[in-house]
Amino acid sequence: MSEQSYVALIAEGTLKNITEIILGTGEKDKYNALMSKAYPEGQNIRGAFGYTFLEADAGISQTYMENTPAVLYFRDARPRHFRDKGKLMPVMKENRFVNYRCTSCGDNIESPTYMNKIVSIKLDRETNSVASGAFVKHEAILGRSIFDFRVALNLKRGKEYASEFIAAVEKFSNEYIRLGKRRNKGKGLFTLEDVKYSTVTLNDIKKRAEALKKKDKLIMYFFSDIVVDRKITVEMILRSIKNCAKFMHPEYESYNDPSLKIFSNTLPIKKIVFLDRKEGISQKVIYENIIPKSGVVKLQVKDASTMFWEALALTEAFMGIGKRTSFGKGEFKIF
Repeated sequence: MSEQSYVALIAEGTLKNITEIILGTGEKDKYNALMSKAYPEGQNIRGAFGYTFLEADAGISQTYMENTPAVLYFRDARPRHFRDKGKLMPVMKENRFVNYRCTSCGDNIESPTYMNKIVSIKLDRETNSVASGAFVKHEAILGRSIFDFRVALNLKRGKEYASEFIAAVEKFSNEYIRLGKRRNKGKGLFTLEDVKYSTVTLNDIKKRAEALKKKDKLIMYFFSDIVVDRKITVEMILRSIKNCAKFMHPEYESYNDPSLKIFSNTLPIKKIVFLDRKEGISQKVIYENIIPKSGVVKLQVKDASTMFWEALALTEAFMGIGKRTSFGKGEFKIF
């Protein structure tokens, strides 16, 4: 097999939290507590790697620059069911709420991790004393949980960064990884365990493409939030698939888009915040529209080329649909 046949280098493992985790959403609940996500998302892990790359003055840090093509694709660290360690899949409920179903036992649970309120204290930096109104109530993940860890390196565009990527993974494996708010106060401390590396070849992608081609219908189930302009469109899906092929397919050839019809069942759009790196270590705050995870999109495909099916298989495996896919957004599986 030729060197060009390798598509991606994958690092997978298990994250286990040692302390409470505060993954702020920017929203408050009815008790005026700052709300937290139920598990680390790809963007949280991406940020931890980014700071490590910057501190090491690693070349891969340049791929974090605004408007620069990414070479790393981070996945949400979805938690395992506390009973049987089964995967927890987000599902829609009454077209408003998201709950979770265990793929092993079938249990439906409202929250994938145990969450409750904690109170933190802000000190006045000048007087080093507690100021009036300095007590802040946070929602946090409490107790021990187990989370999946997965990052992929695009070998078409980022092969030269493989050693830096592995070095960062090994650093977190040998030490700790800190995620979320109040990290300097001891919160958000994780171990990264059972790390394994693997490669995905073009032959692997072609096998998946053949399997997709034989399906009577394509149902895209979204594990993560989807960053959109206003809604999921045919143009958005086709553009995402083609861009993934251009960026990752070792033998990419231009192809004509197939005829595509979609039917989507998703939750209402929300706004969330992203931090983009500018020159140096400064950051730019960006607000984006997202469709929350658990959405389903049904596809009807006609007149598709072999390259399209391989592009779709690549998109499913690594990049996802929509914007900010390197942050873990737009991850889906076709059933």
